[in-house]
Parts: sequence; structure tokens; C-alpha cells
Amino acid sequence: MADGPRRRLAGQEPTRAVLGTVPVEPDGSARFVVPAHKPILFQALDQDGLAYQTMRSITYLQPGETMTCIGCHERRADAPVSKTILALQRPASQIEPGPTARGPFSYVRLVQPILDQRCVRCHGGEKVEKGIDLTGAPQDGFTRSYWGAVRQVGLRAGPRNRRNRSCRAYGGWNSVHLTTPGGAYRRGVAAG
Repeated sequence: MADGPRRRLAGQEPTRAVLGTVPVEPDGSARFVVPAHKPILFQALDQDGLAYQTMRSITYLQPGETMTCIGCHERRADAPVSKTILALQRPASQIEPGPTARGPFSYVRLVQPILDQRCVRCHGGEKVEKGIDLTGAPQDGFTRSYWGAVRQVGLRAGPRNRRNRSCRAYGGWNSVHLTTPGGAYRRGVAAG
């Protein structure tokens, strides 16, 4: 259920976990096995492992079911182009487990340790540069660092306002359900 239990301020998004990654061929194709009975969405990553494009809906497969996709931006009614697909020339890959394979994404478990290691010496305790406290101290149901990041991003700011910020996120509810190729928030995307 969206927003239950409450895990972040952004609403109307189900809690997510990273199952892992799979290899993508030079032609952009991929072939892999996914677990049955699990809602799955796909996210293309760039060479640095940052989100490039995120699927706006889920896929759900039954045991033994096979599914194909012609691409993110092709019309569903179009037939795929007749060409050799590199990923179909090899066996299906297994998913290489990601950092949250054992449960939903956890800011406290995955992000806070990085902030503690790299940022808190200047943005924590008695020294809080630019008024940004990146400590993991509890505050109003989250942490001080989470509140600092959310305030810096701004819940309603669009892509132009977010371009130069250190914490980037999707710019609000998209009632049209359309994401431009490569994403409007290209320099880095915070997963929900």
C-alpha cells in the first residue's frame, strides 16, 4: 500500500527495494530471470550506476511465464523491428543482488552511513556548515539529515530549480504519467 508504513515524505509511491542488476548488451537488450509473484519495475542505469530512466508501472509474472518488451518509448501497438537481438543469443542472466535485496530501501541503513563517513565532520554536532545538519539524530519521525535533504530539494521544485542541488529527486506528482527519455532529473535520481 502506498505510504504505509510511512517511509518518506514523498507520497503516492509504494515502498521499493533493489533486487539487483543484470547485464545490458551494446544494443540495449537484456535477458534475465525475475522472481514470480513479485511486482517489479525496471530502472535503466548509466555508466556510473545512477538512474537514467525509471519505468512508471510494474510488471508481474506467474511461475514459468515469459515476457518480452520492445522498449520504453515505443508504442505498445507497434510490432518490434525485425533485427537480431543480442540478449536473445545467450542464456538468461540471473539478477546480481543489490544492496537492498534483503528488504525495502532504507535511508538509515544505506545512506546515513555514507553521510556519517563523509559529511558529518562538517555538517554535524557543533559544526553545521550552511545550516545543513547531516547527522542521523532522530527528528520528527525521520533523521536530521533526511529533513535537511528534503528541505534542500523542496517538495514542489521542478528540474530547473533542482539542477544545482546536491540532493536531486523527482519534482512532484506527474498526473500525465509521462517521463521524458533520459529523465528530467538526469544528473542523479533518488529512488522512492
